[in-house]
Amino acid sequence: MRFIQKGNEPPSFSLWKQRSIDDCPSTWGNFRKPEKLEVLDSLLHEQGFICCYCGQEIDRKHSHIEHFQPRTHYPSLSLDYSNLLACCPGYGRDDRDKAPQEFCGHYKKDKELPISPLDKDCSTYFRYSASGEIFSSLESSKQLPAKETIAILGLNHPTLQSAREEAIDGILQDIDSFSNEDLVKLMTSYDRPDGTGKLQEFCSAIVYTLNQYIGSA
Repeated sequence: MRFIQKGNEPPSFSLWKQRSIDDCPSTWGNFRKPEKLEVLDSLLHEQGFICCYCGQEIDRKHSHIEHFQPRTHYPSLSLDYSNLLACCPGYGRDDRDKAPQEFCGHYKKDKELPISPLDKDCSTYFRYSASGEIFSSLESSKQLPAKETIAILGLNHPTLQSAREEAIDGILQDIDSFSNEDLVKLMTSYDRPDGTGKLQEFCSAIVYTLNQYIGSA
């Protein structure tokens, strides 16, 4: 999980909410194109085109608008932009014609998460292995919320674990030849969007892995 810095909502979304009329009130059920697509596009850009929870690559076609605080429990937040995130569809890159929805937002359903990607220190709750598995932090105060979050979101689903392992393997092949300076530069590059505004898929796992090597090079 990576910290998401929320920006301002699209002006079209603000106007749509303000112009509520009796026969078409501004509710989530009436939220449609073009405003809905503009909100999704805004969320995708905020997040560097990666899922708010698992970090896999997403785009307009393969994503949905996620309510961090579930609409069933917090109906007043259903149109609150600060509660909206872009989430993967719940299946892997090779299964996009299927819809098992086995992790992330659809899998979470109406459960509440103890850790939010809107918290600046959210990434410190998790560790990753070279095999792509995600674990809780070693800090005792962070272990329970991390374990609950991993379980609620299904973040150790085999599809995700395999994809994270592949991403980590890609940066470990020549790592023994890197100096500390090289590692810091590489880690920084993975922690920032590229020239098109996109983050590397599973960048949190990659950054964590690289950080483990700094100091030992």
